Amino acid sequence: MPALGAFLGLFVIVGFLISPDGIPNFVGDHGTGVAVGSWLQIAGVTTALVAGVLATRANYRGNPGTSRQRSAG
Repeated sequence: MPALGAFLGLFVIVGFLISPDGIPNFVGDHGTGVAVGSWLQIAGVTTALVAGVLATRANYRGNPGTSRQRSAG
């Protein structure tokens, strides 16, 4: 279910953006450690969002490099 991973990544990013402390934490208003943590969190959820979208897209298109064959039986 890669779409679920993409949705959860989007959910966290939107929550970060609408939170009153999201952007100030990101730019370091509350300290360097908080800023580094925010950068790492956003990098992780952005990676999850992109990977989930790409995996979902590939799932719906099918993988042209493989073919599904039915077994005789």
